[in-house]
Amino acid sequence: MTARHALRKPRPIALAAAGTGLAGVLALTGGGADFLAQVAAKTIIVVGGASDPTGKDQWARIGRDYTGPAPVFVQHPAVFGIGFPGFALSSDGKHTYAQSNDIGAAATVDAITAAKQDPNEEVVIYTISQGADVVGLAVLRYGKDHPLPSGGSAGITVIEQGSPSFIRSGAWNLIPAGIPGLHNGPVRNDGASGATVVSICVKGDFGCGMGVNPLIAAFYFPPGFLMHGTVYTAENIGRYSPTTGEAFTPGSTPETPVGTRTETRNGNTVTVETYANGTVKRTWTEDNTTWVSIDTGENPWGWMLRRNGIDVPKEFDQLLNALIPVPEPGDSGLIPGLPVSSPDDRAASPARHGAARPDAVTVAELVASSELMTTPAVEPVAPTEQATAAVPAPSTPPTEPGATPEPVTGGSVPSTPSDPPAETPAPEAPSTEVAPSETPAPEVSEPDATEQATSAAAETAA
Repeated sequence: MTARHALRKPRPIALAAAGTGLAGVLALTGGGADFLAQVAAKTIIVVGGASDPTGKDQWARIGRDYTGPAPVFVQHPAVFGIGFPGFALSSDGKHTYAQSNDIGAAATVDAITAAKQDPNEEVVIYTISQGADVVGLAVLRYGKDHPLPSGGSAGITVIEQGSPSFIRSGAWNLIPAGIPGLHNGPVRNDGASGATVVSICVKGDFGCGMGVNPLIAAFYFPPGFLMHGTVYTAENIGRYSPTTGEAFTPGSTPETPVGTRTETRNGNTVTVETYANGTVKRTWTEDNTTWVSIDTGENPWGWMLRRNGIDVPKEFDQLLNALIPVPEPGDSGLIPGLPVSSPDDRAASPARHGAARPDAVTVAELVASSELMTTPAVEPVAPTEQATAAVPAPSTPPTEPGATPEPVTGGSVPSTPSDPPAETPAPEAPSTEVAPSETPAPEVSEPDATEQATSAAAETAA
């Protein structure tokens, strides 16, 4: 125990969350309401990632600038294992990843509940890697039993670092569902608890910024794995904390960015902040979570070589970034520059947590869920019936069979009252093909296949 820790005054909330329970603390101290009134206005809870069952390794990384009362450390198995209850291929041979998360989530809920015995108590939870899934599940469970009252404030903030559930680019977006003991993510905040959830990803970290391109993910896996456990420190990310709200690491002082602008990515408005050292931070809100991407400009391989004493020039990073782009946290990373589906288009994954699910679902249930997802909710109407319902039958006979239909451009059917389009014979079967045009079409957003098929069918029927 350091001198700084020795000077801290123990708090009943911290002891309660550590496992004795609030009633036990009051019995041990002889305190009551007066004793609870001495509790500080903020409780910090720390949940470690894989191989950090006590959270002490996480605190060693992020606690450099903190001078307040001792934090609460949530304990859980913290293992990354597969298998079934009673038979797990994991470091302890007992718990799977899903079981470890379930145990950790229950302990985290207990810690939050103990701290919130005082409604005015602010709770800030710092977690990393697997711990982000643990806390994510705990927030869902806590929100089910303690929904945010109308017009109230939850007083709970979660700071995630390197989460495998990071939207679109986290590891759970690449790892297939159905692996026994692993189908636990991605975890999403449903907003019921009212907690403020902030998820941070340093570009190049394989846990949160892997993307879904398996070749690029494999190429950057060695340095990305090393980054995952080392870059989330008070020195590295604390300086990029927001000027308002909770810091990315407790007690850190934020720097003021030298430039700020906005851009649109994946249908979201993103705030882009540039710092004096060239680091770029992107922040946006989606799925009841604030997502943060930190890009220092270093290529993961260049970062790892320098860390091991090989001083490669910055040009090495620039060249490698151009040849094999590093996946951007929050993007799918399939092919840089191509659009991805908007948030409204994403279907719920059968691998996601359910708020009422005490344990991981079985593989059979996952398969059943997948089959239900592929079954259309509404029976499609035959193309000929659609054409008949949408457009009245032509009153004049069709033109000669050799007539060429007018090409469709821009996803719309050109038609005016004074100049009706040339009539064509009804096709034998619906087709989505569009006649080629010698004149290049103007550069406009291309419609999807459904819009083209609808436009072609409407023009042909007209």
